[in-house]
Amino acid sequence: MGPATPGAVKALPPGTQVIAAGGKWIVPGLIDAHVHAESDDDLETMLHWGVTSVRLMAEDVAATERLAAASRERRDIPEVFPAAPIFTAKEGWWDQGEPPDSNLNRFPGSPDEARRSVRRAKVLGAREIKLMLDDMGWCRDPKPRLPRMKPEIAKALIDEARRAGLRGRRADEGSDPTTCFDGTHPLQLRVYTRHGVCVDT
Repeated sequence: MGPATPGAVKALPPGTQVIAAGGKWIVPGLIDAHVHAESDDDLETMLHWGVTSVRLMAEDVAATERLAAASRERRDIPEVFPAAPIFTAKEGWWDQGEPPDSNLNRFPGSPDEARRSVRRAKVLGAREIKLMLDDMGWCRDPKPRLPRMKPEIAKALIDEARRAGLRGRRADEGSDPTTCFDGTHPLQLRVYTRHGVCVDT
């Protein structure tokens, strides 16, 4: 950065705000790829911190898609990229008071229900699904562990997501990250062992 030349200043469109940035730092907009926001206040705070784009973990696909569309026109919050829906077992991780999605079943009890839910998520605008497979034993002991999604349901969710062209994410702390994937349908997986997240690439 250097001082603006007279020619550069003259070339600015009429009404352009000129800020004297001498002695200040200029940084690009930051991207946070994993956020939870309960309100506009949360998103406004993120923007105040310099975060201009967020990947929002959410339960309600339709509501998050509406927020994402609105964020592209608003200047008081970051641009929102939804990461929804989050599938889990009934009473499992992410069914501990998180709101249900009135538009689809986030707690499928069978492979057929799982496939229907993924197709519904696609219709609602989802670009990815997330599976919560952890029993949370690593942070709940000595409390009872939470119910886990059955492997056949997890497989149906991932297979249907692949057919629908949706990305798949899996959160499963401390276990073999490939256990729920059938070897007859190999997935190329990039594994983030620190957070236990697999990405279908």
